[in-house]
Amino acid sequence: MQKKRITIIGATGSVGKSAFNVIKRNAELFQVEALVAKSNYLGLAQQAIELQAEKVFIEDEQYYQSLTKELQDTNIQVFAGKQEIINFISNNTSETILICSSGYESIPYFYTALNTNKTIAMANKEAIVCGGSLATQLMSQSKAQVIPVDSEHSAIFQSLHGKKDDVANIVITASGGAFANLSLEDLKTVSKAQALKHPTWSMGKKITIDSSTLMNKALEVIEASVLFDISVEKIEVLLHRQSILHGGVNYKDGSFVGHFSYPNMEIPVAYGLFYPHRINTSTKTLSLAETGNLAFEKLNEERFVAIKLARQALKNGKNYPCALNVANEVAVESYLNDKISFHKIVDVVEYTLGKILPNNINSVADIADSIEESKAIATEYIRGNA
Repeated sequence: MQKKRITIIGATGSVGKSAFNVIKRNAELFQVEALVAKSNYLGLAQQAIELQAEKVFIEDEQYYQSLTKELQDTNIQVFAGKQEIINFISNNTSETILICSSGYESIPYFYTALNTNKTIAMANKEAIVCGGSLATQLMSQSKAQVIPVDSEHSAIFQSLHGKKDDVANIVITASGGAFANLSLEDLKTVSKAQALKHPTWSMGKKITIDSSTLMNKALEVIEASVLFDISVEKIEVLLHRQSILHGGVNYKDGSFVGHFSYPNMEIPVAYGLFYPHRINTSTKTLSLAETGNLAFEKLNEERFVAIKLARQALKNGKNYPCALNVANEVAVESYLNDKISFHKIVDVVEYTLGKILPNNINSVADIADSIEESKAIATEYIRGNA
């Protein structure tokens, strides 16, 4: 089988490291054209050498010389700066581009990639959530194929068969994070150490806090609506603490198709990188006998307010989903820096959604404007309520 040429944007992050593991395990299947990182030049250089990458790009230009020095005894080409990355995306020879960097920096990368005929393995929420209807429109017009890499959206993608008209609803599962059993009143006294301890997944600080507030599921509801062009009324969130079913689809004939596995990000990453084929990962085969009973609960959206806010943002459309995403980022950063208490995170989001002026998202520039406006509103609230 001919090697598949790939590019990874966000190579040194948590999802990028999963991709690194998948490629190392299946080295005979891949040729790495390029690896891209924001500032971790040491990690980028190490990956590039081990994976025999042809090119590397460092977004923060101040690390160009340091990266060049690390790779001086290799044939790996070194580039720096956002514009160089955008130019490369427009003219690369990869078959698949994995976009797994977190944050808003990947927004122009995603929309540039949509102008190609590549497969885009997508693990960046911000570009999808903040783009909203613009993302839906451009994905439908693009020759590129978008393969979701988030575990839940990959599960839904793998479970979708037949026409969209056959779908009754889609199901996203949530472990409930660290505080699934606590009341809203109890949340006022939780510690940061408790909030950063996820029961089933090992993740970065920001996504772990999002799991504790269930804002990660709120964002996934928005992302699912955009990715699969499905109304918010047809998206169900179930509490499933074991994290074995990651998502699925109910069909109008009464059947349910879901994706079950032990929690490991290598599975959706591998599927995105080598779609439509399946390749080896470090995950052991699921044993239903060993797993035993699987439990599912209807989610109380009065308790998990983030989900209710996401549904409202989707119904409002325009720049509201973007405002929700941005306000949460500002709130979580403030919480991690001890500026607000845990229970105030969702309050910041709710306040921002109530203050944002409705504007259409028709371009990447509109997304940037919405991000700045939402940041200002959220920051204003935090200053007055710290």
